[in-house]
Amino acid sequence: MDAVDGASRNTPVTRLFNIGGVSEAIATLLEQMRTGTEGKIRSAFARELKKDPALLEQLVSFVGTLSDGTEEQEESETDDEEDVRQPRAGREAAFEAYTRAVRAQARSDVSKRPIGKLTRNGKSADGFAPNDLAPLEVDVILLTTLRAARGLLADRRISGDLENVRHANLKTIEDLFRTQIVVDEATDFSPLQLACMAALCDPASQSFLACGDFNQRITDWGSRSEADLKWVFPDIDIRSVNISYRHSRQLSEFAKRIALLSSSSEVPEAQLPQHVDNEGVAPVLATGLSERKAIAAWLAERIVEIERFTGGMPSIALLVNDEEDVGPVAAALDAALVDKNIRAVACSRGQTVGQDNDVRVFDVQHIKGLEFEAVFFVGVDELAKRFPALFDKYLYVGATRAAYYLGLTTSEFSLPSKLANRSTRASRARMMSFMGAARLLPYGLGCASRVGS
Repeated sequence: MDAVDGASRNTPVTRLFNIGGVSEAIATLLEQMRTGTEGKIRSAFARELKKDPALLEQLVSFVGTLSDGTEEQEESETDDEEDVRQPRAGREAAFEAYTRAVRAQARSDVSKRPIGKLTRNGKSADGFAPNDLAPLEVDVILLTTLRAARGLLADRRISGDLENVRHANLKTIEDLFRTQIVVDEATDFSPLQLACMAALCDPASQSFLACGDFNQRITDWGSRSEADLKWVFPDIDIRSVNISYRHSRQLSEFAKRIALLSSSSEVPEAQLPQHVDNEGVAPVLATGLSERKAIAAWLAERIVEIERFTGGMPSIALLVNDEEDVGPVAAALDAALVDKNIRAVACSRGQTVGQDNDVRVFDVQHIKGLEFEAVFFVGVDELAKRFPALFDKYLYVGATRAAYYLGLTTSEFSLPSKLANRSTRASRARMMSFMGAARLLPYGLGCASRVGS
């Protein structure tokens, strides 16, 4: 900065020498920026690939349709390495085309100059073309088609003549009809999607059954209320199940409090089964754990305590915020537990692997339908930042996977605002275990702050 700030006071030769003196530092900074940019591009692509595993193959096919000789000259590349890359093919070529398109878009945003529409990068524009359909529009068309077909098939003149070639499309739809349609995790589907499923019921039976919990909706488009279900079937019979057989009293109360975060009305009280010992321990919170090694050490201590308290190794799940964290977090925890003869295994994409007494590490998005005696959330504050609209849903789903023991960590020394806004000032104590006399937050969360490094 001194070389630049003093440039106006020096001769051109002096300025040249001054800048030359910091050239190595500038080169190092540029390399750091280049590496950081590439890392962000790869992370963004990995997130999209996780949503759609077929994305890379589709990109390969799309890149194959692009011609190098008939378009306008590409936007100039400012990075030196762009000029020395060797020609690539297949997936490598597709990813490189994606990278170049992202860089071109970034330069376009900064320079305020649009990308040429006839260039390769210009053919990768975001959004939908006028002749493309958004997913919601596809659902509307499917529902309209199915309902129209049901109306036509109700006419005996048509239903009795389906072998006629002119009714081939109607025959195809009739072959899709089922005596009964059963939908699990119904709240993850939109009302339109549920209506499409209901339209596949055999008209003779009209048997449609759906089950789910509105508090466990983990999609932005999912059904949010009974009113959504009534839109599908106005005369549907909705019945509630209020008895919880899975949780201790403490975790049942905690789950209710989480459900209240996004509910404008009182959440129905879950009833615990009678004549059953439902007493457990309060959930525990550790704040200020940002380094992976420190997180693994804290988790290892809690896991060993649970094993000692129960007299055996119960089923334990560890939930992280991204598929990319599953392997590294499992490795760090496995190293922290090696002296205790306890293994931590990575369960990529929700696959349940390892032995029954292993600690399993999952991406939080893949744990629906699973049950464990103990569950740990890692970085709930980061989860809140990544999924602000669905944070409370993921927290509720994860918390209800646990039967007796629940632990949460934050990288900062505070709860996510959505949780903090529902609570009064929480007392902080030194790091405490499940078996200790942890101070309680207003809704029963044992609070423990990390001290030291």
